Amino acid sequence: MLIDGLNVAYWLGRPPSIELPAALAEALRQRGHDVKMIFDASTPHRLPETEHGVYATLLQTGQALQTAKGIPADRQLLRLARRLGALVVSRDSFRNHRSRYRRLIDEPGRLLGGFVENGTLCVPGLEVTAPLIRP
Repeated sequence: MLIDGLNVAYWLGRPPSIELPAALAEALRQRGHDVKMIFDASTPHRLPETEHGVYATLLQTGQALQTAKGIPADRQLLRLARRLGALVVSRDSFRNHRSRYRRLIDEPGRLLGGFVENGTLCVPGLEVTAPLIRP
């Protein structure tokens, strides 16, 4: 299972919060899924400074991967998903990558979106909910 980290971090709007992808990853791990979060190299510049430590810990522990500068996370995410046969959690439509990853993008149940409602992150396609600390 792959999580489009920065995409999910914005599900509550701006500023993005590392809490969202981290909570989702934990909920998926508790259900027995092998989970990786994929982030753009720009992520540390977009997150609030108070979340930099949590982000660094996720990278150091291998729970998250950050792409190299100049390499879009979407491309890395889709490449990994195709190679591993993994599901992707993101609300991105991946328009810029449709020609190369059409089969993956169009396959029902491969790309799963979600939302936040009443302080709970929800991914209906996986029947997963994760409570958030931030309202």
